[in-house]
Amino acid sequence: RSQLCTVAPLPQRTFWYHLRKHLPVYVWPILAGGVIYIDWNHTREWKANGRFSVLDEQLLGKMGTFTVGYWLRKTFWEKKHYWTASVAVYWFGTCWDRAGMAKASMMKGHSRMYANRLAAIPKGADPWKY
Repeated sequence: RSQLCTVAPLPQRTFWYHLRKHLPVYVWPILAGGVIYIDWNHTREWKANGRFSVLDEQLLGKMGTFTVGYWLRKTFWEKKHYWTASVAVYWFGTCWDRAGMAKASMMKGHSRMYANRLAAIPKGADPWKY
């Protein structure tokens, strides 16, 4: 082999290089585990002392009887702007999709990237079949 074709060797990878590359693999799980343990320990201590968390108050709180009328009022009537917005977003999405399809159909056969292939297609033939 010629000396001109040889590739220069990679710089020597030192201890600090490997430490920088591999340390996050071990550090991030340890930090995440520490945060989870601290949270679990505080929750355990709070429950032992009779203190309730926000989630416990929501889960153990008193709730009345469920009725369909209440659900309909809360879901549809009090949040009617959400439903009208979803209709508007659907209409905008269908218009956007139709415009994209129209643009794609106008671009049919006008690509410069494959000009040599398009030149090989016979006149009057559908370019999508090639």
